[in-house]
Amino acid sequence: MNDEDQNARDARDDTYEFIQKMSYQYDPLLIAANMVIQGLGIYKTILEPNEYESLCKKIYNDRDQINKLP
Repeated sequence: MNDEDQNARDARDDTYEFIQKMSYQYDPLLIAANMVIQGLGIYKTILEPNEYESLCKKIYNDRDQINKLP
């Protein structure tokens, strides 16, 4: 596994752990809503407008492929 793959895995694992800890204190729907808003804000800041629109369409079109958390 290269460094980029390891960083992606570490970020995923750390985020999941953070979500688990936060869910003891806050409603999971509030956590999810805030994460979506912040994530889309990051994308909108970094991406060009056409890239952002393309990403949003991709997320919407792939919505049925998203798995529930364990």
